[in-house]
Amino acid sequence: LYGLKRSPRHWYETAKKALMTINLQPCPNAPCIFSGTLITGKPPLYVGIYVDDFIYFSSDPSVELAFEQLLPTKTTLQIDFNSPVHHFLGIKFTPTVHQNGHVSIHLSQEADIHQLLYDHNLHTPSTITKPTPYRSGHPVDSIPTIALLPERRIELETKLRTIIGSLNWISTQTRPDIATITNIIAQYQSSPSPGHIDAAKHVLRYLKGTSDLGITFTSQHNIPLESFVKFPVAPDQLQPFSDANWGPQDASTPKANDSPEEIDLFKSRSISGFLIWLGGSLHWVSKRQTITA
Repeated sequence: LYGLKRSPRHWYETAKKALMTINLQPCPNAPCIFSGTLITGKPPLYVGIYVDDFIYFSSDPSVELAFEQLLPTKTTLQIDFNSPVHHFLGIKFTPTVHQNGHVSIHLSQEADIHQLLYDHNLHTPSTITKPTPYRSGHPVDSIPTIALLPERRIELETKLRTIIGSLNWISTQTRPDIATITNIIAQYQSSPSPGHIDAAKHVLRYLKGTSDLGITFTSQHNIPLESFVKFPVAPDQLQPFSDANWGPQDASTPKANDSPEEIDLFKSRSISGFLIWLGGSLHWVSKRQTITA
């Protein structure tokens, strides 16, 4: 599997063939997601594969049992079926059955966040901050780019890229609240200053104070969300939300004695974002617009 260049492709074709023989078809837009009906009249089964790991789900336990019995008969590979999923790809799954009969599942990345904090020596108790991933009064776009020795520049570039790589993974999986600030800081990876490193570390401190946060999928109406958007949000309906600011990220009012300052064109562009909702946050993006308003 980890040998020849084409080994992952051959492995996927092997797994795909085995799953298709039991009537599970790959999703056209996400070929690692399979779904299908194993038992006539029963709910479908969904399978997600990642290299040689996979998770599966059906709202009927008998369908899951049928999958566990059928799959080993369709391949010569050894397959181990473990207990209900708790961690997958660094994501912690916490299911809850509520007293009113509704079911919810919470996804978070506490382990990834704690490892990230340890890697950057920010795991001590004094580094916790919780209000927001932004520093009030310190817009990232206002951080000056200063002249540095080549060796120092390379050191800062490597450090910032390491942090941004981890933040990108966390922000795209379970933490839409840091998507905007991660995108803004990422635009300075090629010419960072110590101030940009400090801004990235502030996000890490924010994550330390909120490491248990994530996204939750629920079968009941989300009252806080409905209160915020001011209209009903049904848990069984796909609903998109979008918004944008107007103008630069640094929208602070200039001081009386400040002289006009020329800024890079990209800094004057607005920031757009959207979120797709179906009982929970399915997909989200927050980034600068490609044109100047």
